[in-house]
Amino acid sequence: TTSYKLDGRVDFLLLVKEGVIEGDALQVVDEREIPLEANPQRVLITDASFRSSAWWFWDSFPPYAVIQLNYPIAPSVSRAELLEYFEFYPPIEELRIRERSEEETVMFDGIFRARQRYDFRVKSGLPMRGGFALEGDLEGSFSTQDISGNLEFSHKSDLYHMRRGHAPLTVKSSYMESYDLAAYKVFASNIPEVFFDDNQYSWSVKTLKDRFFQPAGRLKVSVSGPSERPTVTEVDWAGLAADEQRGIFILEAESGEEEEDRRVRAVKTVMITDLGVLAHWTRDELVVMVHDLEELTPTAGATVRLFSEKRQLLCEGTTGADGLARISYSTDDRGAAVLLIVETPDDYTFLRLEARPVQGAGAGSNLPAYGVSAYEAFLFADRNLIRPGGTLHVGWTVRKGYGDAVPNLPILLRVKKPNGQQLRQVMVQTNDQGNGDWDLETLANDPTGRYLIEALIPGSEAPIGVFTFHMEEFVPDRLRVEAGLSEGENLMRGKAADLVLQGMHLFGAPAADLESEAEAIYTSEIYRDARYPGFSFGNANAAFDTQVQLGRLTTDAEGKALFSIQEPGLEKLTSPLRTVLRGKIFEIGGRFVAAEHRCWFFPEPEMVGLRCTPIEKENAVTVEVAALRTDGLPVETGAVTLELLKVDQFYQIREYMSHHDAKWDRAERLISTESVSLSDGRGMTTFTLEESGGYVIRVRAEGSEIYSSMVVRSAWGEIHVGDGEEPSLLQVSLDQKEYWVGQTARIRIESPFDGLGLLILEGDEIYRAIPFEVKGQVAEVAIDIEPEYYPNVWVGASVVHSFREGRQEVLPFTVYAAQNLSVRNPERELEVTLESLPEVLQPADRFEQAFTVTDASGSPVEGDVLVALVDVGIHQILGWSGPDPLGWLGRPRKASLNLAHYYDRIAYNYTAPAFGGGEGEDRSRNYVGLGNDTWIQPMALWSGII
Repeated sequence: TTSYKLDGRVDFLLLVKEGVIEGDALQVVDEREIPLEANPQRVLITDASFRSSAWWFWDSFPPYAVIQLNYPIAPSVSRAELLEYFEFYPPIEELRIRERSEEETVMFDGIFRARQRYDFRVKSGLPMRGGFALEGDLEGSFSTQDISGNLEFSHKSDLYHMRRGHAPLTVKSSYMESYDLAAYKVFASNIPEVFFDDNQYSWSVKTLKDRFFQPAGRLKVSVSGPSERPTVTEVDWAGLAADEQRGIFILEAESGEEEEDRRVRAVKTVMITDLGVLAHWTRDELVVMVHDLEELTPTAGATVRLFSEKRQLLCEGTTGADGLARISYSTDDRGAAVLLIVETPDDYTFLRLEARPVQGAGAGSNLPAYGVSAYEAFLFADRNLIRPGGTLHVGWTVRKGYGDAVPNLPILLRVKKPNGQQLRQVMVQTNDQGNGDWDLETLANDPTGRYLIEALIPGSEAPIGVFTFHMEEFVPDRLRVEAGLSEGENLMRGKAADLVLQGMHLFGAPAADLESEAEAIYTSEIYRDARYPGFSFGNANAAFDTQVQLGRLTTDAEGKALFSIQEPGLEKLTSPLRTVLRGKIFEIGGRFVAAEHRCWFFPEPEMVGLRCTPIEKENAVTVEVAALRTDGLPVETGAVTLELLKVDQFYQIREYMSHHDAKWDRAERLISTESVSLSDGRGMTTFTLEESGGYVIRVRAEGSEIYSSMVVRSAWGEIHVGDGEEPSLLQVSLDQKEYWVGQTARIRIESPFDGLGLLILEGDEIYRAIPFEVKGQVAEVAIDIEPEYYPNVWVGASVVHSFREGRQEVLPFTVYAAQNLSVRNPERELEVTLESLPEVLQPADRFEQAFTVTDASGSPVEGDVLVALVDVGIHQILGWSGPDPLGWLGRPRKASLNLAHYYDRIAYNYTAPAFGGGEGEDRSRNYVGLGNDTWIQPMALWSGII
């Protein structure tokens, strides 16, 4: 059924079954006879069995050979297995299979000799597609030509920062006995031309060096050993450019062929600077902190210049005594800001403004953007569910500046059907208070589904507000359901308990004789008790999530149903379980109304927890244990067992085009075990952490299956404690959940190292830039809350670590985190008070409702009031709680949070990086932390077990 054409010949693959053809043989066109055996088999018919061809490719590096067979190799054969079936003479060192582009084609890499004939043999038995195996060896040959060789710099990042104790810059050469190494210094004024784009210079050094570079030195580098083998040579910077101390340099390695088009080149940028640069920017403002890289002292008087993508100077400024420069600029049609140049009388550097992903609550989420001058429309309705043919009462308020009314503004309201097509649109206008309302009357034959109402400024297609509602054939809920336990607040293994569902009709009568059902959902979670602050009861390893159906019952005359609660189907539980008991009561028509009760499931009547406190300067941790019963009372006496385990991490780094991922496996090894006696339910001991890295401290009562654990990490002589597996390296915390205008926010920054920090307060603009110093791994910054911070701002903190005498430095050199700070403004808030609201209304009743509107000071306020009276059964169906215009206007916004630096490209004395492809092709930033990483310990990126 399948044919393959090669050199004008067609090979047929035939499956011949016994009995299909009369006689004992099959006659084919080439007049050969193939005997049929008793059992069905597959037969390959060719005029010369298998054949092979070979090609040699030298114009790419590394050079490779291609061997092609005339029939596909079995796809199930791995590369390692396939390599065993090929043999070369003379032998090829470091032979490996580069690729299998097609099933019949194999590409080989290795150390080939120039101008050499290679004979190869494909061994008998090679599995082929279709269930065949090669019968007999195949032989062939190919010859290599001259090989132009290869030159490659280490440190795959485009920039190499030369610092004290750095990992040396090296050149790997192949197929050459020598090469020329030249250094050129880039004039500071020419940086926008040379470094405008990544690697722009790599293909144009010959053109650029006469126009923008100053020659700094040249060396002839001789290569020792066989020329075809890769040879690594350290760059002799002292011999190359001994007189140059600071600056930006281009290094070019070039082979010495007479024909220029056959020369091999490699290019590397070397930055020698004492300037550290940290930049934050928005669309029209730049904040730069410049400091000494080693001393972390501010650099005053540095000139800062910002260039656009069109190579235009956008702005220029000078750093103050605090090392900060804050500059406003306008891009107009000059392009976006992309390049920053910092210069002092004896030093200069540059920084590309490539925004780094940042860590922080909501920093990367899909939040609305800031826009103090933008119109925002809050659309709302009396409900979010109507029937076809019903009327939806729609209201709106249009604001700008996060609360200022926009009077007499024309608005286009557009209603879209579930299929996205337009149902209706109407032009309306805000009143003097910026408000308005409109009745949307629907038809009985309108389609059911989810509808969208958009508010637009006429002439614009960008909505300034949206509201969604559903149109369905429905009957409002007629029930209210409550759920609870028959006894106690929590569940205990072995102790029977019932879930009590109580149903009431919304008109007041019990929901009797109705069907109901219930389920229990058990999920692992750390248990905490307010009477034991800082203690954790449970462990993060006890991942458990299951649902247990509790059956169906009919409610009694009081509207109740009692479900016997079944325990989770797991014999061995090591931690308490968060439990959700969910029940449903079905109306006569079949719809249900649900309720749930949240509690805990305890596997045993007693449990033991722990709290860990670092001991400063002793590299030790105090471990407090607490044993208590499920009612919260302490266990009087007894003993518990504590274990200290070291966590080893096995890292793999995956490099993608857009980001890097760190993936690790973990192993635990027991360091020590200790028995601790309890008194009044408490006990205490101390563990010394001899090694840096992660630890787990585990406690369990004697004879108990459940245990509690905490993660402890020792890094840079400091200790960090947490419940989870991956805490953030930098913590930014606020002393309040929200702040009123006029209050003072105290911001605490906890860092794993001491150093220099920069705090950025950003919303519609960068409001504040505050340098701070971290001492004892802690810094605190106080900020007065101004009215322009409403409704919220982002607090971003960067910390650059300091050097310590006698210690090898590791990275990340800087860490960053952001936290949202919520602000309330009393001038934006109104208080509505309903007076004498009747509890019961009968059909056809009329009533008058009084209400009062005041501001934050209690003074009466003139304004618009909209009152709606809606069947709670409608809201209950989709769980709608009604409109909240104040909460909507004050919702968190997304700041730009643009951050750039080059700290993680500074090469320190870690294991020398590998060259070439495959697993060795890690970029230098694989050894360091990026701003969006949360690390257990930065050294883990070096490779191997830490």
